[in-house]
Amino acid sequence: MPPSRDARQGCDAFKRRTTSLRNDVLDVLTKANVPLSAYDILRCVSHSNCPRIAPTTIYRALGKLIASGLVGRLESRNAFVRIWANDPSHLVYCIWRDRRTLD
Repeated sequence: MPPSRDARQGCDAFKRRTTSLRNDVLDVLTKANVPLSAYDILRCVSHSNCPRIAPTTIYRALGKLIASGLVGRLESRNAFVRIWANDPSHLVYCIWRDRRTLD
């Protein structure tokens, strides 16, 4: 689903005042087809030529992204998703598990 104009502007404004790690976390969630745990995100943003990133650093980045309305947390799964809505307080998540799509 393409982002709305307001969501794109919010994302652009956020990227102008953010860190490269937050940008990397947001990019990982944007490209993901499924909700990701913080450890999934950590594996995606870790690079062999960079210092080790602590899980708490990922959680801090996710906290900032959640506060900005760009990421949502699925508490029942302890996972995170990219949000494209203008007002994330009115979102409803539907989660289903279809074994055919997991292969």
